[in-house]
Amino acid sequence: MKRNYRGKRQMKTNKHIQDIIREAALSRDKAAKRELLIKSGGSRSWFYDAIKKYKEIGEAFFIHKNKNNKHAQKRTHMQALEISRIFRDEYLNCNFRDFMRYLKADKRYDYQWVSYSYIYNILRSKNHCSKLAHKKTIKLLAKEEELKNRPQSLLVPSSATERAKENIHIARPRTQRRGHVVEADATFWRFSDEEIWALHGYIDEASGEVLGLYFDHQETTEGYFNALKPVLKNYGTFEVLRTDKRRTFWSEKKESSPEDSRIQFAFVAKNLGIDIQSSISPQFKPRIERLWKTIKGTITTFMEQNKVTNINEANLVLPKFVEYLNNHVVTLQKDFTTNSFKNLREI
Repeated sequence: MKRNYRGKRQMKTNKHIQDIIREAALSRDKAAKRELLIKSGGSRSWFYDAIKKYKEIGEAFFIHKNKNNKHAQKRTHMQALEISRIFRDEYLNCNFRDFMRYLKADKRYDYQWVSYSYIYNILRSKNHCSKLAHKKTIKLLAKEEELKNRPQSLLVPSSATERAKENIHIARPRTQRRGHVVEADATFWRFSDEEIWALHGYIDEASGEVLGLYFDHQETTEGYFNALKPVLKNYGTFEVLRTDKRRTFWSEKKESSPEDSRIQFAFVAKNLGIDIQSSISPQFKPRIERLWKTIKGTITTFMEQNKVTNINEANLVLPKFVEYLNNHVVTLQKDFTTNSFKNLREI
C-alpha cells in the first residue's frame, strides 16, 4: 500500500495524527497499531519513534520547540518607520528600487540586508508612490484616496477588475540588429524652482541601451549634436534614426543630394549614412519615450548624490549616469542577432 510521507513538523501539528499517536500509545494490540500506522500515512520508524517520545514527554511532544522563540531575522516596527522617514525626508524624488540601492550604500544606516519586496511593502503601506509606478497603480492609489475622503453614504462598490482596466498600447516588436535603429528625443527636467533643462538623448532600439545624453537650456540642434558625440565615439554610426518631426531633423523640402539640405543635422546624417525617419506619433519611438519616465524617477537623486549645482557640472556627470542606467536600471535585451554599429574609420 502506497503511503503518503509528510514532513515531521506537519505531522506533529495535525490533530488527526495526534489522535492516532495517543491511541497507539495506549494500545497493546500489535494488529491495531499496524492499522493506526496505515492511517497515519507515515513511515514505520517515524510512527514508533513518535509513540516512544510521546510516552516520555507527553503532550509536549506535539509542541514545536521554536514556538515561543523570536525569529532571528524578524524586522521591527521601528525599522519600518525609520525607512519610511528616510524615504520621505531624503529620497522622495527617487523610485523604490534606486532607494533600496542608495539605502544599502548609505553608511549612516545599517540596512544592507533590505530587499526590494521589503522596501516596496513598507513604502506602499505608508501610501508612498514610486516615480516609476504604472498608470494602473497611480489610478488605483488615486481611487483609494478618493474613496477615503468620500462620505460613506456615497460609496459605490466596484470590482477590482473594473478599477484596474485601462487602455494600453500594444508592445512594438524590437528589431533584431543592434545599431540598426536608434531613437532620439528630448524631455524637460526641473532642476530647481528657477531652472528647467532640456535633456537630449539617444537609445538603441534593439538592446534598449542608453547611448548618449546631454543637457541644454532648451531643446536645440546643438543639444542633439552634443548628445550624438559619445554615440559616435563609443559605438560608431548606425543605420536608421527615428525622431519626431522637429525642424532639427525634418523638412518638407525634398533634397536631391546632401548638399541641397538646409538642415544641418540632416546634412551630417546623410554624410554618415544615417537614414532619418520622422513621425508625430510617440509610438513611433516607444523606447526613448519610456526611458524618459525611467530617468525622471532616478536622476534627481543621482544629481543630489553627486552635488550638482549647475548645468555644466550636470553634463560632466552624465556619462557616469548613463553607465549607471545601463548597469542597474535599464533592462538590456540580449537576443539581437547582429551588431550593425560601424566604426567611423570604416566609413
